[in-house]
Amino acid sequence: MNSEAAEKALQAYNNSLDLTEAIAMINAYERHKQEILAREQERLRHEEEERVRREERAKMLAEQRAIKEKEEAERRAKEALEEAVQKAEEEKAAAIEQAKKEAAQEVIDNLIPSDVDEEAELYEYRMFLTPDAKGKLEQYMNSVGIEWEEIA
Repeated sequence: MNSEAAEKALQAYNNSLDLTEAIAMINAYERHKQEILAREQERLRHEEEERVRREERAKMLAEQRAIKEKEEAERRAKEALEEAVQKAEEEKAAAIEQAKKEAAQEVIDNLIPSDVDEEAELYEYRMFLTPDAKGKLEQYMNSVGIEWEEIA
């Protein structure tokens, strides 16, 4: 037998001259040695499994973090786009409103004669109008810049 316990087994044999006791001592030593090696292998296997679980968890957390960051970036980009669209629509509406005002003023300005101030004379007319026609006439005269006064 080739064992690390052979020296002790030989001493035990020399003391008792019992070969079975020496062999039992060697067998017990080898069994104990195998149990220790098995426990150590089990401990190493558990440590490796735990290390793999930690790595997988860290990888999963990193992936989740990356997904959240991507979603947040997409949300911010969408908000920025919506704000830009809204601002552009507001600017467009303001520009359209300004263009309408300018066009309306230009139409009114074109209807008003340019030489009214120097050559203006007083004219009087007597008209028989319905209330609706009177309102429309007054509105027209106001829109073209005619100064008028109602005489009863």
